Amino acid sequence: MIHKKRVLLWLLPIGILFLVSLISPSSAKFSDWYTSITGRATSQGVAVNITVGNTAPRVTFVSAVASLTPVEDSVAFVLFNFTANDTDGFGNLKDTSARVNISLTGVPTVRSNFSCTKLNTFALTNANYTCSVQMQYFDNSGVYNISVAINDTSDAMGINQSTFFTFNQLSAFIAGPSNLTFASLSPGDVNKTSNNDPLILNNTGNKNVTLGNIHVNATDLKGETDNTKALYSGNFTVSIVTGSSLECGISGNQSVAMSHWAFINVTNSSLTNGNHSLADGSTGQEQLYLCLGYVGTEISSQAYSTANEGTWTTRIV
Repeated sequence: MIHKKRVLLWLLPIGILFLVSLISPSSAKFSDWYTSITGRATSQGVAVNITVGNTAPRVTFVSAVASLTPVEDSVAFVLFNFTANDTDGFGNLKDTSARVNISLTGVPTVRSNFSCTKLNTFALTNANYTCSVQMQYFDNSGVYNISVAINDTSDAMGINQSTFFTFNQLSAFIAGPSNLTFASLSPGDVNKTSNNDPLILNNTGNKNVTLGNIHVNATDLKGETDNTKALYSGNFTVSIVTGSSLECGISGNQSVAMSHWAFINVTNSSLTNGNHSLADGSTGQEQLYLCLGYVGTEISSQAYSTANEGTWTTRIV
């Protein structure tokens, strides 16, 4: 009995303190007091720090582009719009960075515009832009990729390469001079060359005219006073090289003889697509040289021209 009374007397103060801690918020908790006398922690504080980083923009929409045909000897415009989204707000988009590249697989030339224009904004996080890119008349035909990109103010980039369009083929050229002339000739003359050739062919489209696909159709040059006399088309040769021994066909297989009213393939001639304004004789160009191999002894003194039978015709196929 004595021991039980001692235990009760010892537990009584503890019970009182526990009740007091429950009743009074300002009083020390029983758990705090218990921890202080046992050295065991039952809770611990942890500081939390979170930094929310920048979110890169996205190009969520690029408008479709219809097939486009080159404009002869000029430029054609690729026009489209795109939408950029930035979850940090459209004010976080760097408008001056809106840009586009247009490329064809296997071709190093890229057509670009680094200054697309903002049209409007909407829904707090989106902006619309419009772009225009010039395609040159000599750019290869094929299926081109449109790659659109934009940066935000932190220079994080959004890009969209999902849009394609077809650049069609255009077959076109111009030639000059419009009149090929010869110096004064005499009956019986041989291997006389034009004094104002070459006839320069400029490719004004994007078709690559390969070997064997430049043809010339010749007519007889009849006398303008007496049309019973003529310089016959079969006596003319055409070549892509100059020098009488070459263009007149005296040596080697460098020239081809014309045939009356027939299209004849000019030996080794071609007309690749390219910027003919470089005027280097090869880029987007071909040069044809004319030779009269024989002047008949029956020829009388007068002017001879294509006025009677029609001009010579050059074509690409």
